[in-house]
Amino acid sequence: MADKNKVKTRRRINPSFYGLFTGIMLAIVGFGWIHVTNLLNDINGFGLGEMVKFLPYVGVGVVALGIVVFLISIYQTFTKQLIVEETILSRKKNKQTLEIESSSFEKKHIKGLVFDLDGTLLNTIDDLVDSANYVLQKRGYTIRSLGYCQKALGNGINNFVKQILPDNVDEQVVKEAYHEFLEVYGQRYMMKTKPYEGIVEMFNELVKRGYLLAVVTNKRHEFGVNLIKQHFKEIVFVDVIGEQENLPKKPDPSLLQLVAQEMMISTNQLAMIGDSEIDIQTAHNVNALAIAVSWGFRDEHTLRKENPDYLIELPSEVVMLLDEINKRDVLERPSQIKEEIAII
Repeated sequence: MADKNKVKTRRRINPSFYGLFTGIMLAIVGFGWIHVTNLLNDINGFGLGEMVKFLPYVGVGVVALGIVVFLISIYQTFTKQLIVEETILSRKKNKQTLEIESSSFEKKHIKGLVFDLDGTLLNTIDDLVDSANYVLQKRGYTIRSLGYCQKALGNGINNFVKQILPDNVDEQVVKEAYHEFLEVYGQRYMMKTKPYEGIVEMFNELVKRGYLLAVVTNKRHEFGVNLIKQHFKEIVFVDVIGEQENLPKKPDPSLLQLVAQEMMISTNQLAMIGDSEIDIQTAHNVNALAIAVSWGFRDEHTLRKENPDYLIELPSEVVMLLDEINKRDVLERPSQIKEEIAII
């Protein structure tokens, strides 16, 4: 294929010609400065004291600089051509490069990635368990194990508090314990929480590939936003959505629909990546790709029962999986194939 880049020649004034004007302007400014500072001398320094006597020398320096620039410019102007020709490459190549990059993004089956937070990006379990057991112990209830708390997570803090409390408590106790938990957790939710190994590197690779990123969590909105700012401050997210009074929670489809709208793509160009049944259900509810991760708060058996499209074991596999999916001519959804076989 022939090179479509074109060589162009353009004529322009020798840059040294503009130096003449620069030198003249410097000299004018310098003489003006000298004049003004001499006036200050005439009125006894205008409160500046002895320092005013040295100010005219600044003007002298500027005038001297202007003269030097003027003389150099005269030399360069008359020893070279006043009008010079230069050869430049047209910008067509740069435009083609941009078009190729844009086309590459347009051809991706999956363009937007929505991540769960707890158990997917961040290991928050220790701070959650410590806060929960503080509330339980304060009320005289039996404390819960880490494994018990893991199973209770995924559907919002209010549901989490209900799950860890004894079965026979009334709604008023649940309400009081919920507010106590929020207060305690608000003081310690950044103490032990940290990203899972490989998450930061995963984000760096995804950013290089141009994916649009978002976080949708059933964690309280303010906690989620602050944790993202704390641990992923270099990553740009289209949105971070947590539990709020005016919004439904996952698996309600409206959350991913909102994110898709913000990304200006359709929901079938989204992948929902999370560690719980709720995340898989959320993806299925909007026909997004459901990618389950096994390093979080649910075991593989629990996740497979919800029929995710893919189940991965390491953050690095997110990048490899998406690379593979976007190379294919057609986007395959294994979960839909399984559902069709089950119906037959």
